[in-house]
Amino acid sequence: MSEEKKYYTKFVSKKFSVGANIDKTVGVDCINVQGDFVHEIADILAEQFKIDPANIEC
Repeated sequence: MSEEKKYYTKFVSKKFSVGANIDKTVGVDCINVQGDFVHEIADILAEQFKIDPANIEC
């Protein structure tokens, strides 16, 4: 697991007080977010961290 993904997970978890973890069950590392702000989090990840929106699934 990359340090970058750990950072994103901690950032999302603290900023929005939601559950966030790295999920490896789909064969690819992904950040799984549980809570009310999923769409807002997707927007922030795309804008602030320059993550391609095509790589974000809500």
